[in-house]
Amino acid sequence: MENREFQIVLVSERRKFYATDSCTHSTLFQPIKTKTKFKIKGEIHMSNKLMIQKGTSISLNDSETVNLASLRFDLKQFKLPQRFVVAKSDIQMRMEREQNHVGERVETGLMTLTFKVYDRAFVELVLNNGGTELGSPITIVVEHQEELPILDNYEDGELIPIRFTGLNVYPRKIQKKSFVGEGQPMIDTWQFAALKISATSYQLGEANEPNTPAK
Repeated sequence: MENREFQIVLVSERRKFYATDSCTHSTLFQPIKTKTKFKIKGEIHMSNKLMIQKGTSISLNDSETVNLASLRFDLKQFKLPQRFVVAKSDIQMRMEREQNHVGERVETGLMTLTFKVYDRAFVELVLNNGGTELGSPITIVVEHQEELPILDNYEDGELIPIRFTGLNVYPRKIQKKSFVGEGQPMIDTWQFAALKISATSYQLGEANEPNTPAK
C-alpha cells in the first residue's frame, strides 16, 4: 500500500475546486461548484496490487477440463410438479462411503435417501375418477442425511405428501454397452446419459401437520 497526500484547493475565480495528487499533480475528481474558500489536507490509499477476480462461470476454452457431473440444468426446461406424494415402499436408504487415507471406502455415518415420487395433482385426479394407474415416478435424491424419515404414522400403500427444497437437476453417469469394433463383443462403459434430480432437504406430511420437521 502507498500513502499519498492530496489537497482540495478552491479556484476562487471560477468558484470550483479540484482534488490534486501532490506527487503527480493529476486531478482526482471532477470540478464541483462551491462558494466556500477552504484548503484540506489528508491521505488517500492506493494499491499497487493487480488482483484476478474469481468467478463461478465455466470457461468454454478447448483446453479446459469440465466435470460434467457438477453442471446444473435450468429447472425451467423441465416439467416439475409443484406438489408430490410418495409411498413408504418407494423410500430407499443407502449408507454413504468415502475413501480414507489408506484407500479403503468406509461409511461416513450419513445416508442418501431416494424417493420415487408422483405428481400429487395428477394422483388426486386419477383417484377421484376411480383410476389406479399413477404413471411413472420421478426419482429425487437427498444426500448427507443423519436420520431416517419417521414413517410410523403412515399405513402401507398410503401416499404421503412430501415437499422438497433446493431442487437441482444434474447429468448422471450410467453404465451402457459400447461398440468397440467389428466382430468384437460390446463392453460396459460409464456415460453421462441420464439425469439426476437432487434436493437439499425434504419434509413429509401436510404443511400444517405437527412433528414434520424438514430434514
